[in-house]
Amino acid sequence: MSTLQTAHAPLVPDAGVRAAMMADHAGIATLFDDVVAAFRSGDRDEAAAMFAQFEQRLEAHLALEDQLLLPPLRAAHPDEVAALAEDHRKIRARLAELGVGVDLHLTRASWVAAFVDSLRAHAQREDALLYRWAAEPTAKIDTRAVLRRLAAL
Repeated sequence: MSTLQTAHAPLVPDAGVRAAMMADHAGIATLFDDVVAAFRSGDRDEAAAMFAQFEQRLEAHLALEDQLLLPPLRAAHPDEVAALAEDHRKIRARLAELGVGVDLHLTRASWVAAFVDSLRAHAQREDALLYRWAAEPTAKIDTRAVLRRLAAL
């Protein structure tokens, strides 16, 4: 496997799926912090630019999970996959709401911070089930496809 790097995250040499996904979460967490800081600074243009970057990166991460990780897990844990998929739906809906607020200059730093807190809780839930399962030798996932997709984010 090749070395994987995510935006704002450390290099993860020869990472398995769990380590790579956690590194991607770390990169997204850094973007979270940058977005909140931009909103708190009051610079609307910087906040909008940071939010757009954050939105794109988060959507790419969710799409990767929806397409490459959740389907193979569904057979073993259908209820958990349904719950994670519902979380993803809610995350996307809230992200869209915040995006409209950013465009209209209505979104407040406290709203972004609360959203970020909910994303951190979701990430912990994913690690507890999805990523730990993906690290198992019996997990039927395309590790190379996941790592290639992460490298492209």
